[in-house]
Amino acid sequence: DGSIVWNSNHEIMLNGEGLLGDKSSTQSAMIIPKPDDDNIYYIFTVDDRARSNGLRYSEIDMSLDGGLGGVTGNKNILLETPTTEKITAIESADGRSIWVISHRWDNNEFISYLVSNTGINTTPVVSAVGSVHQRNGGNNNNSIGYLKASPNREKIASVMSYQNNETQVFDFDAATGILSNPITLSNYTSDDIGPYGCEFSPDSNLLYVTEIDRVNINSKVHQYDLTQPNEAAIINSALVIAEQPDEELGALQQALDGRIYIAVQGGETLAVISNPNEIGTAANYDFNGVFLEGNSSHFGLPPFIQSYFFATNVFRYTCFGDSTEFNINTSTEIDNINWDFGDPASGSNNTSSDLSPTHVFTSIGEYVVTITIETEGEIQVVYRTVTISEQPDLRA
Repeated sequence: DGSIVWNSNHEIMLNGEGLLGDKSSTQSAMIIPKPDDDNIYYIFTVDDRARSNGLRYSEIDMSLDGGLGGVTGNKNILLETPTTEKITAIESADGRSIWVISHRWDNNEFISYLVSNTGINTTPVVSAVGSVHQRNGGNNNNSIGYLKASPNREKIASVMSYQNNETQVFDFDAATGILSNPITLSNYTSDDIGPYGCEFSPDSNLLYVTEIDRVNINSKVHQYDLTQPNEAAIINSALVIAEQPDEELGALQQALDGRIYIAVQGGETLAVISNPNEIGTAANYDFNGVFLEGNSSHFGLPPFIQSYFFATNVFRYTCFGDSTEFNINTSTEIDNINWDFGDPASGSNNTSSDLSPTHVFTSIGEYVVTITIETEGEIQVVYRTVTISEQPDLRA
């Protein structure tokens, strides 16, 4: 929650208190694995309402405390202050490193930090683009609102709540970390709170935004078609797929099942969009989607590295000499697929166009598998790393 880290026993992790995020922040914390390291993770935190603690990170070593993990001495390391309450992450073009993206306060600068197998590059890539995120009078509420990356790594959506009262969609370059070409969506009828949560459809073609009207106690779910050819057409594509009187709908978050879940402030359920790749009412919004067994929701849902959800890959039998099995599940029907196993020594066996192929790797080691997927005329390239290990000694 930005302040405390818990372990798998639901206990406070070793050295897991005193992080300098804030549970009130829109996106209070995000967990990023260090590439090529089974033990090290980074927790990025952001303070609320552009306060001085800003954007920081802390390191977790899962080998500590008997495998339950602990926060190391690299704790609350300052990256930038002040910042908005926004943070998102997306795989880089190399398929291994990860971009962590936030936004500075009182200017129009996005900051992208690359997390690689050498750690965090603390010098950000800066994109001065889009609207200025700034206070209105003495009020820092304008720092509120979600930041999300599309599963295909090509777009970033930034919601600016309260008086700023708009959503902007940017092109994103996964190789450089640069944002560009803003499109502004401002068809909102309230600026208290106004737009708040956002999420892309699993196929990255649609954008969903929640709008909260605290004056009239009402919420809406907006849908935008990002496949339209220009800004005017995207704006004209806007649909309200749900209007919820007497409720405040907050965060939207895609899950591994391809659905989008919606936080309901003070509610006993999560709302659900069951078919988020579909236009209008075909998206199938259900306010009573998930009963919380007597517990209650608030405004937020935890953010994730969205590109991990574009395609879930299962590798089976990864010992040397095994016939390694590959299976992929995407949120849309696959028209064509091509696998490059990253094993050129295997000759013509290095590629396959089967949906669920097998491959015998030529040696132990790490291989970057490139998967080219065509769905509904769109081509997406996904990278996944598989490690081929020695056969275990069954006599041991």
